[in-house]
Amino acid sequence: KNIDARSVALPLSETVREKLGKPVVLNICMLGAVAAITNIIDPEAIRKVIETRFAEHLQKINYQALDLGVELGQTTPTTA
Repeated sequence: KNIDARSVALPLSETVREKLGKPVVLNICMLGAVAAITNIIDPEAIRKVIETRFAEHLQKINYQALDLGVELGQTTPTTA
């Protein structure tokens, strides 16, 4: 059975630490990257979930992590 797969190398952890200084939001950054690469889910839908699932004081850093992941996902070439 053939599997359609691709490998994408992204400096997520390093970039989150460097730009946001909060490694705890790595998962949201990763979600943004996956959304950008696969086009399976609209990042705006993720933003709405952040708004409902995170306390107001945590929303900004999570939005920043999401946007960073989307940016990395959109600008990083993929390899087969």
